Amino acid sequence: MHVSVSSRDLARLGRDLQRAGRKDLKKEALKRMRRSVQPIAPEIKRAVKATPGGTSEGRSVAARAARPRRLRDATARGVQVKASLTGKYAGVRLRVDTRHFPDGEKNLPKYLEGTLPRWRSPSWGHDPWKVQRAHPYFFVTIRPHIPAVQAEVAKVIKETMDELGGGT
Repeated sequence: MHVSVSSRDLARLGRDLQRAGRKDLKKEALKRMRRSVQPIAPEIKRAVKATPGGTSEGRSVAARAARPRRLRDATARGVQVKASLTGKYAGVRLRVDTRHFPDGEKNLPKYLEGTLPRWRSPSWGHDPWKVQRAHPYFFVTIRPHIPAVQAEVAKVIKETMDELGGGT
């Protein structure tokens, strides 16, 4: 079984709800969409924390004090679930928010996932730079859940449209 939900379907639903003045239905639809993805967020957090790495034990006290949070912990804290029925990206999204990462380090979750090709970091006391390997955690975790989420979002659209049609 293949279920496909486009952002156009969701944007159309959002417009229909806006025209009908049904903020209650919109709120409920967004809540149900977020709920369909919410159980995946802890899995992503566990997956990113399970990736190999962590050289903080070898860092000096001053280096740890300057940047106390580790990459895996910061990435796990940034996992968010967002839902929208408006705009270009109408839908439900899982993402890693990088606002709490320092400037110059906002792409680190992408390097860790492997979506950016080359990841270099300073090597303390040895060659100036070392190339680090990616350890995919995000897409491999969500891939098995995509069909179920698509089916649930399609169900939310259908039921919301039925209620909207029956209530007007």
